[in-house]
Formats: sequence, C-alpha cells, structure tokens
Amino acid sequence: MRALVTGAAGTNGRWIVERLLAEGFDVFAFDQGWDAQSADGLPRHVEGFAGDVADVEGISSCADAFAPDVIVHLAALLAAPSQRDPLRACAVNVGGTAAVLEAARRAGTKRVVFASSVVAYSPFMGEWGHPTYRPVDESYPNDPLPHFRVYGATKRAGEQLGIHYREEYGIEFAALRFAMILTPGITGRHFAGTPPQAAMIESAMRGEPFHLERGGDQLADYLYIKDLAKSVVCAATTGQDPTGIFNIGSGQLSSMHDLASAVRIHIPDARITIGDGLDPLGVGPIYCRFDPTKSRDVLGFAPDFTDLVTTVGDYIEIAATTGDNVKVTRFSRRSA
Repeated sequence: MRALVTGAAGTNGRWIVERLLAEGFDVFAFDQGWDAQSADGLPRHVEGFAGDVADVEGISSCADAFAPDVIVHLAALLAAPSQRDPLRACAVNVGGTAAVLEAARRAGTKRVVFASSVVAYSPFMGEWGHPTYRPVDESYPNDPLPHFRVYGATKRAGEQLGIHYREEYGIEFAALRFAMILTPGITGRHFAGTPPQAAMIESAMRGEPFHLERGGDQLADYLYIKDLAKSVVCAATTGQDPTGIFNIGSGQLSSMHDLASAVRIHIPDARITIGDGLDPLGVGPIYCRFDPTKSRDVLGFAPDFTDLVTTVGDYIEIAATTGDNVKVTRFSRRSA
C-alpha cells in the first residue's frame, strides 16, 4: 500500500512514517519544512515535498504523481498559535483539510485518516470528569474549552469536511481524536511551555529537579506515541469503512503523582515535587478517560502501552539514546 503523509516531519509525523514503513507501506512525505527537516528523524530514502498544505494544486500534484491508497493528514497549526491567530488557523487547519480531501478526490484515493484531538470535546464535567471519570464515548458534546476554542473548532470543521466528502464522493474518512499524547520530543510544541509530564521525565534524566505547583491528583488518559502511530495504521488498513470519529487513548487513568512514581522506578534519585490538586496544565477540565469500544470494534485498535512504568521506561530509553534531538527508533516489521 502507498501512503501520503502531511506533516510528516512533525513530532508525531516522524513516528507515524516509521510505523507505516514497518508495516510495509511506501510513504511519500508532504511537509512545509521538508527541505530543512527531512534528515531529522526520518529515513533518508523517504521521498518528500515541501509545500503549503492549503495549496490544493500543490498537494493534488503530489497525490496524482504518487497515487496513494491512503492520505494521513497530520499537518496543522497547533493549539497555542491557533488561539493567537484565528485567521491563519482557519486557513491552515480548515483550508488544509479541504485541500487534502479535494486532492484525494482528484487522485482517486480511497481513504483519508485525519488527526483530530481531545480538545474538540466540551469540558469534561459531572460524571465524565473528576473524580468519577465515566468513559467518554464519541457522542459526548463538542464545544471546546476557551483555551482551545479556535484549535478545537478547526478540528471539528475538519471532521465535518471529511464526512461530507464521504457522503458526496465516497472517500472513506477516519478522524482520530487523540488523548493527551506522551512523546519524546514533544516539549514546547502543543502548549505555551513544556508539557509537565514530558518536563518531569526529561528533567529527571538530566539530573535536574522538577517542581509542579499544583495538579498532582489530576487523572488523565495518556496516549503513548507508539500507540498513536499504531492507531493510524489500524485506521489505514481496517477492512471496514472507518468513516467517523474515533477516540484513541490508553484506556487507563494516571495522575502526575503516578507518573512521578514511575519515573522514580527507573531513576531512583529523581528530585520531583508536585503539589496536590487538579489541572496541572492550567487549561480547565480537559482530562478524561476515553471509551475504547468504537476504535476497537471498527479499527481493530488496542493499545500496547497500558502500564505506566513500562511506558516511562520506553520513553527514557528512546530519549537517552537520541539525546535532545529525539529521533525515532525502528519498529519491527509485522509478520505476513
């Protein structure tokens, strides 16, 4: 199979490209910064093109030439810059998704897999929030928190565009709403500062103290990047029509205190202090546990990393091997 991946040189894109290659895909990368980033964490033999994802003619020419079976659409303006510049967010996130779908239509591509987000949902309140955390399924309301209003709205728009292209043109479309992502190399990309879970692990690795003023009791569903990449492959290869929205998470709840305990198992002298309370990110009730039923039944996705100690150990091994410029370790090819 052949996959065209937008945003391929991004933090998550590099892992997804590696997983697709390990599963036997031929991959073509489309990324605005491809020329500058092509050697950073991606195999040298992967072909790529530097272009604006909202340029329908540019991405269409790539799709026409490469003839992908699936387009994996990751390219987006992230949450913080989207809030600062709504006009650009709509151009990149909504216009870019429309351009990708139109390119798929012109090229005769069968399926598009779209990276959505937990922030497309309304705040998790009542029984779905602290302290009960009833599992959230895909019918939960969609009214993003103020902190993520613009980004969440563009993700919702992208989802609806994809469903429209399925209804009008028959292009299968899977929107994957990822839980909170835990990725070596993600620091400083999705929030105004470094995500505290990543900062905690990497500070301990450097022998530096880590202090978090509040939020140690907050439970959340953390999705490890290897499982995120696995879910994309599942959506790309499932024999069912995957059109719709899917929650992708670990199915487990962990607190910042739990994460600190897992770090200390691997780094016993880690100097970590965390205040009690909720909302370590300071963004409101974005924390939940995803219901995995639909993604399991339709996509065949089940996470491999459900134990926090194992997840943190894998994170540390990767980061220790690659240093600050985190690159991707190879996946093993799936048996035929």
